[in-house]
Amino acid sequence: MKFTRQRMNYSQATEPKRSSRDQNKANEWFSFSWRKLSLLCLLLLTFGCASHQSGPSTNSGEQPTRVEQTAPELPLQIDQNLDTTLDQLLKSSEFARGRWGVSVISLKDGKLIFDHNGGQLFTPASNMKVYTTAVALDLLGADYRWRTSVYSQKDPEADGTVQGDLVLYGRGAPDLVASNRGENTNSLEELVKALKARGIKHIKGNVIGDESYFRGDLIGQGWLWNDLQWYFGAEASALTINTNSFDVSVTSSANTNEPPKVTTNDFDGYAQLTNNISTVPRGEQLQLGVQRGVSDNNVVVWGQYPLGARGYGASLAVHRPALWAATIFHRLLRTNGIVVDGVAQSRDSRVAEKSRFDPSTNRELAFITGKSLGEIVKVTNKQSVNLYAELLLRTLGRERTPMLPETTQIGRELGDDEQGVRL
Repeated sequence: MKFTRQRMNYSQATEPKRSSRDQNKANEWFSFSWRKLSLLCLLLLTFGCASHQSGPSTNSGEQPTRVEQTAPELPLQIDQNLDTTLDQLLKSSEFARGRWGVSVISLKDGKLIFDHNGGQLFTPASNMKVYTTAVALDLLGADYRWRTSVYSQKDPEADGTVQGDLVLYGRGAPDLVASNRGENTNSLEELVKALKARGIKHIKGNVIGDESYFRGDLIGQGWLWNDLQWYFGAEASALTINTNSFDVSVTSSANTNEPPKVTTNDFDGYAQLTNNISTVPRGEQLQLGVQRGVSDNNVVVWGQYPLGARGYGASLAVHRPALWAATIFHRLLRTNGIVVDGVAQSRDSRVAEKSRFDPSTNRELAFITGKSLGEIVKVTNKQSVNLYAELLLRTLGRERTPMLPETTQIGRELGDDEQGVRL
């Protein structure tokens, strides 16, 4: 069902801020002048980026081959009066009350064409994704792919029995999904098919979702607590599934004696819903609140919903996504005829050294790879997906060795601006 956004009153805890999925519609009011200014700022941010190609790799530490490429010509002609035009735009009533930092540099000769507070510090926000994705392309290569594996301690027995636990091991794939979605077959469904093709019929143990490939907290430093329940604040797990988010939908009831219907696309019951919405007569104001617990997946929906109102939907982040992935995998195994004696569990890096999972000492029963890093970068930047950017950053930290002493000098050679920064 397609839901449309409605004007409504939100409580402070439930206002869906920075909803990038609705940005295109929300930005339709922008004038041509705003788009022109934004395009010029984007050109500034990306002027130094060039495509890098490398040989195929999958979670490999090999150094990608660097291919230098000449920057393309600008797709538009720069007006000779550009500085005057931009200055007028920034001083107009539409932009005058904002704080702007703009620098426009020629790609041909490197000359400064226009500057307005270009040396001032600003909160970077999603512009930082450009740097993260550029570094990922440079160090890992556009053809890098993430590998998601299924392990057991021993080889399956002749009758298809796996003695012990079945481990679903993630390495940070951003595009892993539960079931095939169009061209995306990087799914748990494909892993189940691969296990069945090997003749596996019985798991005499638990299904463990292992996210220990990444160390540290699932929440980044400086994240706001009231963003964590929304999809754009999803936890960055090495075992990410369905972008670590699920949808909650509200539809109108038939009469005022019945509450509206609240549903979710989490078919495994991982999220627990509480419906405290009352139905009110047509024409009354729609008021809804949606809140997921900070440390659980209990979702409460409350407020009043006018009879016959159009559907409402919200996308919420999942707490403990590795356990969610294991829960889904456990269900898929059983529904596809594989007997599982145990339950779904999860494991991270915060265990005793002797208890940490080591892929090299276990048997890989199946694996899948998803989209290339180049394709992931395109989605990250075009749709401004916070989770993808965070997973890229953590993949870089896991795949690459610690920074070398000469890194500072390399940065200077690449044009890093060190003013006001201690390296």
